[in-house]
Amino acid sequence: MAGCRMVSAHFTREGDRLMQVPSAALAGLAGISFAFIGIGYRLGSRHNIHELHVMAMMAAVGAAVFCPRAIPLIRQAPPSVWWIALIAGMTQYVTVYEIRAALKRGPLTAAWCAVMLGFIPVIIYARLMFGETVTAWHYAAAVAGSACVVAAATLTSPGQASATAGRHVGRVIVFGALLLGILIVNSLTNLATKHLAMVQVDAGQSQMDLFGDLFLAVLYVAALLSVIIDQAVTRRPIPNPRRAAAAGALAGAGAVGGMWLLCSCASAAAGSVFVMSTVSSILFTALVGALWFGEQRTWRWYATLGLGVLAAVLSQGEAIVRAILTSGP
Repeated sequence: MAGCRMVSAHFTREGDRLMQVPSAALAGLAGISFAFIGIGYRLGSRHNIHELHVMAMMAAVGAAVFCPRAIPLIRQAPPSVWWIALIAGMTQYVTVYEIRAALKRGPLTAAWCAVMLGFIPVIIYARLMFGETVTAWHYAAAVAGSACVVAAATLTSPGQASATAGRHVGRVIVFGALLLGILIVNSLTNLATKHLAMVQVDAGQSQMDLFGDLFLAVLYVAALLSVIIDQAVTRRPIPNPRRAAAAGALAGAGAVGGMWLLCSCASAAAGSVFVMSTVSSILFTALVGALWFGEQRTWRWYATLGLGVLAAVLSQGEAIVRAILTSGP
């Protein structure tokens, strides 16, 4: 089937079940799974739990799942896999600080749009490094994605809505800068995933095929160690350990499931896989934000959501047009 991804039996021992699943479907499920990371952070913030404490539990879950699977690969993986995974894990630590600052200034929908629009740098990287085709559709998607972040920057928390015009503009600028920072820093993990999925080793297998478990194990261990060092220095109190553990477990399940699914289809075109993951995550998070967290659905909220979806649809425009033209009566 066109667009399907053959998942190696080593990386995903359940690979036989995924062989005939379209990469777009896997990416969509990955996006929904990733959404639970943001939901976990929001649940924690509602109970004054620092996002790093949620991340600690999330990283611990990921390390517990992938470290045992990575042990046989320790001596086989090249140094580049180790370094890429280490950097990816550390960037997740930095991203959490940015997300925390963003959630203090605006709704979950806005922050999560910025998190998931990291596909834009990936499309550019895939074109420059691996020669993937970048069409006018992809450029249009990048413009729509950028507009989504701009629209998200105008969303404010209820407590800030009554600010004076000058202060409001200042907050919009700060919030927009935070969202842009989230987009750039968080995209580094997507870049790492795409890079390893495209670097071929032998017999048509990529570094992600052979060393995917090690990549994810090192990523989560690096993120966990970053939080442990931070906690040792700051001695930040944990007001509600049980709620922190519950929020972290939810985020951990989303992270493990999302990364597993995304790595299973990452070698497909970046303009397809990463964008499908984006749109499903944005839609699911927006729905949860409105129905569960009571986010105000203003025209700016709808604009943010609509532009995010438009960016995803545009990135798939060529494939959509081709499917329409080739589907005969």
